Amino acid sequence: SNGAATVKIGAGAHKVNALHLVDANAQFEFADGAEITGDITTAAAPGGIVTFLGGGKVTGTTGAGGNALTTVNLNGDSTKTVQFGKTITATNTNIGAGTLELNNAGDIVGITNFTDAKNGGTLLISGAAAHSINGNVVTGGNNRGTISIANGVGANAVTFTGQIGDRANANSLKLLSIDSGNSAIFTGNNSQITSVSFGANGGTLEFNKANATHKIGGITSAGNQGTLKITANTTFEAAANNAAVTFGTSAAKLAEVEIANGQTMTVGDN
Repeated sequence: SNGAATVKIGAGAHKVNALHLVDANAQFEFADGAEITGDITTAAAPGGIVTFLGGGKVTGTTGAGGNALTTVNLNGDSTKTVQFGKTITATNTNIGAGTLELNNAGDIVGITNFTDAKNGGTLLISGAAAHSINGNVVTGGNNRGTISIANGVGANAVTFTGQIGDRANANSLKLLSIDSGNSAIFTGNNSQITSVSFGANGGTLEFNKANATHKIGGITSAGNQGTLKITANTTFEAAANNAAVTFGTSAAKLAEVEIANGQTMTVGDN
């Protein structure tokens, strides 16, 4: 697409080497049900807007390297999923009421925003590979958005390099769900999450940013599954809507709290 044009692409299967945006203000708009076999690229750095009006699929990369898209928008309702097979590179990736699914070896490079105030939207990580969310996850409000690490990820790690929500105010992620036997690794600081849930397949939640502080509400477990792993000095404070930080319950204990040699976990109020 040349110039500041909007190219509308209909539902159905589209097989290309790449859909390419030349102008920084050019846009691709995908109808509900559009499936792209190939890449979506841009000549600008950053530049170009990609919008999904409903559900859809992209098998290739969406933006790349030094040529990031400006914005990727998921505007479908809560019944719609857009599946990405490889990495999304964009200044902002906006998840509305629906679901963004990272399948296969997909990552996100840039800021991820949950933009729907009512339903919050979902980031579903499902592919049997290591994944990285390289940038902050912005909720834009309190108790908004879900990140779900599905069983299909298996023993692979999912790394969050930025903060999720914002410890400095009431902007918290509603739920981080781990159900894959994998490791969700936090290498950033100042996250705020209302609830963390381990499913029946368990997993590990690891914090390895030195001297980081996070606001975390309840960490719950299905069937005494899940490990909380501290590999660097970490402080937990109560998240918004939570009176205190809780790790498991008497009826659903965590499998283990593991603190590396010489490191400290501090649990306090805010």
